[in-house]
Amino acid sequence: MPKAMKKGKRGEASQYLSRAQALKKLQCPLADFRKLCILKGIYPRDPKRKPGGKDKTYFHVKDIRFLLHEPLLDKIMKQKTFMKKYKRLIGRKVRKSAIDYEQKNSIKYTLHHLVKERYPKFDDALRDLDDALSSCALFDTLPVDKRKAIPPETVQECERVMSEFMLYVVRERRLRKVFASIKGYYYQIDLNGATVTWLCPHRFSQDFPAEVDFKVLLTFVDLHKTIIKFVNYRLFTQAGLKYPPSLDMKAAKNSATVTSLRVEHFDDQIERKKEEDVSKMVKADFGDVEEVKAIHEKTSAEKKKQNVFGKCVVFIGREVPFDPLYFCLRACGAEVGWPREGSPFGEDAEHITHHIIDRPLTQVKQREGREYVQPQWVFDSMNEGRLLPISEYAPGIPPPPHLSPFVDAEQEGYVPQRRKELQEYADGAVGDDSDAESDREVADPEELRDAELVAEIEGKKSSDKVTVKTQSKKKQGKEDAKEEEARLKSMMTKKHKRMLLRINQRAATKDEKVQKLVTKKGAMDAKAAKSPASAKKK
Repeated sequence: MPKAMKKGKRGEASQYLSRAQALKKLQCPLADFRKLCILKGIYPRDPKRKPGGKDKTYFHVKDIRFLLHEPLLDKIMKQKTFMKKYKRLIGRKVRKSAIDYEQKNSIKYTLHHLVKERYPKFDDALRDLDDALSSCALFDTLPVDKRKAIPPETVQECERVMSEFMLYVVRERRLRKVFASIKGYYYQIDLNGATVTWLCPHRFSQDFPAEVDFKVLLTFVDLHKTIIKFVNYRLFTQAGLKYPPSLDMKAAKNSATVTSLRVEHFDDQIERKKEEDVSKMVKADFGDVEEVKAIHEKTSAEKKKQNVFGKCVVFIGREVPFDPLYFCLRACGAEVGWPREGSPFGEDAEHITHHIIDRPLTQVKQREGREYVQPQWVFDSMNEGRLLPISEYAPGIPPPPHLSPFVDAEQEGYVPQRRKELQEYADGAVGDDSDAESDREVADPEELRDAELVAEIEGKKSSDKVTVKTQSKKKQGKEDAKEEEARLKSMMTKKHKRMLLRINQRAATKDEKVQKLVTKKGAMDAKAAKSPASAKKK
């Protein structure tokens, strides 16, 4: 009789291990195993057959073998051995021996090989740059806390890599969109054709939630700041800039880190010559192709947006959030000053064109030749790609709604009034809406002429006849569309009918949301019309 096979030794079940089995195979504690999985990018699996039970966490056998050959595993084990001996010497109060042992036997490791392994191409690193920037921007705003094991070196390094990255964005004019929200500031940039969006929190005092494990977050941050270092080096060298940029310590004490960084070109002329040669070659070979023309139009529009504040000299007030405003203004070509040491010019400079404040004008000494605006004017002007009217953002009055550039109003089905105003301002459209609506209703000139002749014979107004005829045609078109939809639905399978039902439910939910927004807007307008301020204006 052949031997009976044990359960879980053949088939699909043999390809997975529970977490306890993985820890036993790797001979490491759970904290180190979790750290290795984060750094190597290994995640739990969900097999169809679970030999150890449904309450277990499973990993693939190949992933565990992959971890067995990781050099970092040996480094972590040696570091734990070192810490045991070091703590033993500290406990015996042999301080000199502990310092000598630390200097001779301390274990240090880097994550450079993991970044090269996970991101063999530069485009792969750019695709995962969103999370890296968001986590480093978060730790840049956190205070040092021994209870949560947040070391000062991590905070300082996150601040440094983020400042270097923002310096590159400023110099190369890569910023495309910005949105100020309750959570913080959302930025979107364009790097080699890849769109990168991240969130930078407000610089407020932070409360550490008890349910968050900061040891896990610190492991992610160790990997993310290494990724940003690699990306910064590649971006700076491609732009012909020396990396890392030098730090002016005197300026760093009195202003943000990004303003105190100094960088130099080393092959700027070579890079410009390469770009000119490529542009000439493309123009010679593909100059008449429509795709190339569209690319040139898009590039010209982006260049125009990059220089929105090119002719502006802006002074940022002390009560205004400095970092986001400096970043947006400098990334769009403005000269920026501030009321601290290290500023290129002071508040009394005569060539200042705009002064950004967030307090009443009575508290500011007004000077001739400059405009006083609220901070929102910078964000809205940058998103629209043009300088918006100053009167709407004057200090002391409520500014207009701050619209998100990441929302497509046409696709959502609800276009806010502010978006319509901005569109009219962009197009320069000034006219009667009723005339435009009547033009859209009757698009065929022959039908319009026939309708006018019939109206003259019957003694009616031509506009009334055209409207009635147009409404009847719309009604007939809707009925035909309903009949066609019912016919197609009768030919569908049950699976396709369920899919159509889900699509219709999503559309109904979207319409309901839009209707709520319209009702809310109408109620706000009615309330504003009944207010005493509006009555005085009338």
